[in-house]
Amino acid sequence: MEQIIEKYHLAKGTQTHGQQSQDLQNMSGSLRTENQLLELSLNNLHGSDDQLNSRKYEELEELEQQLQFSINKVRARKEQLLKLEMGNLERNVEKMEVENNQLWQWIEEQQASTRQQQVRIDSNHVFEQRQQEVLNQFPFLGEEQPASLLQLIGTREVNLEQLQWP
Repeated sequence: MEQIIEKYHLAKGTQTHGQQSQDLQNMSGSLRTENQLLELSLNNLHGSDDQLNSRKYEELEELEQQLQFSINKVRARKEQLLKLEMGNLERNVEKMEVENNQLWQWIEEQQASTRQQQVRIDSNHVFEQRQQEVLNQFPFLGEEQPASLLQLIGTREVNLEQLQWP
């Protein structure tokens, strides 16, 4: 009966329970072996004193080359990250320079506007001072003017004797 079931599974392309178990055991064994090799490799890279003392010259050179290769990879990645950071910083500097120039231009425009306003204020003040000087020279300016000579005489005390008639 088991042979019939195995033939069925083979024909259909499925695995029997026994085959699955065997495959899992094989996989487990290979994973254990791989894990042991990785642990050994890690211990080699850590290089404890007793492990280094028991090694041959060729093994130590190979270990040194592996470490040098790893160091070079780390340095290359570090350099790549530094270049990226430098590029980002340079872009930020450029943006800040543009913004700084825009702010200086705005400040200069504001200062020019303020100077123009101050010039207008000063001009108005000078004009008002000159206008006041003119008004001070002509005290009757702006007052109601007499319409006739009689009104003029009435507003001032005039000594008629001083007036000479021809």
